[in-house]
Amino acid sequence: MALWYRLLAAAFLLFTALPASYAPSQTVNPEGLISAGHRWPKGESIFVCWQGASPGTYIQERAWVQAAITGTLVGSWSFVGWGECSSTKTHHITITIIDEGKPQDRYDSRSLVGRQPGGAPTQMWMNFTYQKWSNGTVCDTDAERCVKVIAVHEFMHALGVLHEQNRDDVPKHCLDSRVANDANPGDARPVGSFCARSITNYCTLDASGQMQFTMYERNWSRTRRRVDLADCDSETLRALSN
Repeated sequence: MALWYRLLAAAFLLFTALPASYAPSQTVNPEGLISAGHRWPKGESIFVCWQGASPGTYIQERAWVQAAITGTLVGSWSFVGWGECSSTKTHHITITIIDEGKPQDRYDSRSLVGRQPGGAPTQMWMNFTYQKWSNGTVCDTDAERCVKVIAVHEFMHALGVLHEQNRDDVPKHCLDSRVANDANPGDARPVGSFCARSITNYCTLDASGQMQFTMYERNWSRTRRRVDLADCDSETLRALSN
């Protein structure tokens, strides 16, 4: 019996040490931290535009963003437009291209959370050059991966999803990953339980304090060159859009 118990324990430890991609597929519940009062109406056509950029610039990067969003964030809404912002048109999400690298900005790219009151656009800022800000080798060596992963992360915020590690039920080893100046509209509501694989989760430590995959590894398919959204994120988007 003792030998059987040791073998069973060893098999359990081996399974839990495998990358997330080895886990069997299963039906999961929505898991996320969402803004309850800033959801987009069901079936909304969300108009996206580029703010302040010179026409004809960053053509490839813009195409990466559009492909990542329309091919990954599936819900009852649709993302349309994608041209230059205009004062004569209604725009729901405006994207400004920046490379600020300010010390107070932990991350250069950022977004307001969810649908804004009074018809104001949801403002977003994205970095395409990584000259003043960089997260290290990923953005320096694989711009497509960096742009697409960050785009999906920021558009999750624009849809009303906050940082996963800011939940009240976050594991103790993730407390240091919380974003103190997070753009929380004040109506955050947890859905389900904490999801380590969420693309909105900055925590990269396991319970023993060892470094795990960042969103640039765990949420990216190298073979398909596309964002690999976690099941919990997909279910959260369904909950938001229903």
